[in-house]
Amino acid sequence: MRKIGFILILWWLGLSCEPAPTGELTLSEAALLRISPTAGAQVIDTLEAGLTVSLLKTSGAWAYVCYRGQRGWILTQGQALAEAPDLEVQPSDQSLLLARDDSVLVGIAIDGGEPQYARLSEFAPWVPRDSLAYAGFYEGLPGEEISLIIVNFAPRIALLVKLSTLDPETMEVREEQVILGAEVRREGNVALIESIEEVPFRRAEFVRMNGRYALLVEKAPHQYVILWRRAV
Repeated sequence: MRKIGFILILWWLGLSCEPAPTGELTLSEAALLRISPTAGAQVIDTLEAGLTVSLLKTSGAWAYVCYRGQRGWILTQGQALAEAPDLEVQPSDQSLLLARDDSVLVGIAIDGGEPQYARLSEFAPWVPRDSLAYAGFYEGLPGEEISLIIVNFAPRIALLVKLSTLDPETMEVREEQVILGAEVRREGNVALIESIEEVPFRRAEFVRMNGRYALLVEKAPHQYVILWRRAV
C-alpha cells in the first residue's frame, strides 16, 4: 500500500467528461471527431471502430461524445451506434449482494427530505463484456470517508482511494490518497483486497441499479457505502 500526492488526482480528473454523460455508445465504424457539428469543422482525432465512448448530447445527425477526456462531435448518419450490453449473471460466491436484506444509503436528503436507502436485493452484478469498462471515477456521497475511488488497469486492476476525514480538534477536513495495486485480486465483478497492512476496505463489488453503475464497498460486516460511477 502506498500513499501518493494530490497531483495524480488532478491528472485523473482532467480526463473526466463534462457535462454528465447520458449513456455509452460503441462505434461500429471509425469516426472523425470534430470540434463542431459540421462536415467542414476541424478534425480533432479519429476514433477507431469498436471504441466505447460517452454520449453527452445529440444534435440532428451529430453526437457530442467524450473519449478519455477528449470531447467532440461525430457524424452518426450512415453509422450504427450500438450499445454494449452487460452480461446477465447471478451473484458469485464472493458477492456482497448475497446479503439481500442489508441496505445502503444511496442518496442524501435535499431541503429536509428523507435520505434514500436501497436494499442490496435491488442491485444486480455489473459484468460488462469488456472488463476495461470498469475503469473510471466512482464518487462517494457527501460526508462519506471514502469520497472517491479511481479504477485503472495498468495492465491489471488498481484502485486509487481518496479518504476525507474531519479532524475533531481543528474541524478541518484532512485528505489522504492511497493506491492499491498488487493487493487487489478481482474475481469477476468483485475486487478483493489482500494485504497484511491496514486498508480502507477489504471487498468491493461493481453493481448496477436502474441504469446507473456503482462500486459497492463493504467497510465492515453488514456496513456498506455506495460510490456512483462518473463516466470518463
